[in-house]
Amino acid sequence: MRILLVNANTFSNPPCIPIGVEYAAAALRAHGHAVGVCDLWPHPSPLEELLRRLDAEEHDLAGVSFRNLDTAQAARYINFVPDLRAIVEELQKRGLPVILGGSGFQAMPREALDYTGAEFGIDGPADLALPRFVAQFEAARSAWMGAPAEARIVNAHVMGINPDFVPERAVDIYYPAYIAKGSVAGFATQYGCGGACEYCVETRAAHHMRNPAAVAAELKALCAQGFDDYHLCDAEFNINLEHCHGVLDSMAGARLSMRWALYMKPVPCDAALLDGLRRTGAYLVTLSVDSAAPARGQYSWDDVSFALDGLRDRSVKCAVDLTVGLPGEDIGGVRRAIEFFRAARPEKVNVNAYLRVYGGTRLEALLRSQPELHAHLDDELPPGPPLFRLFYNQLPLPELKAMLGDDPVFKLEGFDRGTNYELFHD
Repeated sequence: MRILLVNANTFSNPPCIPIGVEYAAAALRAHGHAVGVCDLWPHPSPLEELLRRLDAEEHDLAGVSFRNLDTAQAARYINFVPDLRAIVEELQKRGLPVILGGSGFQAMPREALDYTGAEFGIDGPADLALPRFVAQFEAARSAWMGAPAEARIVNAHVMGINPDFVPERAVDIYYPAYIAKGSVAGFATQYGCGGACEYCVETRAAHHMRNPAAVAAELKALCAQGFDDYHLCDAEFNINLEHCHGVLDSMAGARLSMRWALYMKPVPCDAALLDGLRRTGAYLVTLSVDSAAPARGQYSWDDVSFALDGLRDRSVKCAVDLTVGLPGEDIGGVRRAIEFFRAARPEKVNVNAYLRVYGGTRLEALLRSQPELHAHLDDELPPGPPLFRLFYNQLPLPELKAMLGDDPVFKLEGFDRGTNYELFHD
């Protein structure tokens, strides 16, 4: 089939190379399909660029990938779903059935499908699910078009991934345009998380790990094209410690000329992981910490110290994303966390007390079961999953600012600009 894949992410704070579109395009081509890619990010008038492509080429099917439903920041909130609907409508005017996908779609798949009016969705990684769906659609188009909405969303989490798949990249996306605006190339070693953070949509996604040799082969091909600056796209790198060791060993064995930034949790972590990060050119780790986690027995402040000190000893910079004010957390726990990091002095501590309520998360379930928590919402909890703005905040901003004081190590997430890799990218 002739398939047009559209990168719908036009947000530039920061600009992000759409690796999901690249993976999907490579997977479809491997199954013999003719694939075109329309990247809307570089264009000042995205819909005009889309229309230009539709006028110039014939297609049978369109896939639209979007990175986020919204910015997830209360202070700088933007919802991207209305723009997504406009893209879907233009494609449908040309008679093209539309498949939605990407990490934004996975956050609330049924709600995104209903709002945009798209016909189909891939909920999860696309390298196996998308080619399989296209083959089935080609064989039985009328049956798929007439199916109920829940049947038109493919559960790719269950289908999983091809762990040995090595996509050809930097073919359809013009990397220099992104790099000129401060972006870096991305790569993934795994999908999903399976963690327990109550505010995170990744907890509903099954965890699938790529073959470390495939990760190294993908990076080697990109490095050979002259790209040497990367950010990991995993939810967190150290979900499975054995897999981390394997990935780092494969990267080191490939003798890659690169540097990279990544997200990690405090646990699991050991010396071999920290050594591997230094050996493979990691220059920045953002450590994801919940102030309530030590009191809940998820990890200890000693665990956090082990990671911070180990990274510092290996000359790897470390920033912290600190989430405070979770439901049920007492103010003393927040104060302890702030004083811990005031003493520990990582490069920067980004403090967030505003939790975006996404459908399907433990936070949403908690709010539906405990109406007394609704006093901390910035709007009414809708009957269904909240596709649009809804934030939980039980720690008022003036009180939080008073705790932080004027210590420059702290930054208020969403209020102060700059991502970690932008701030420490030298």
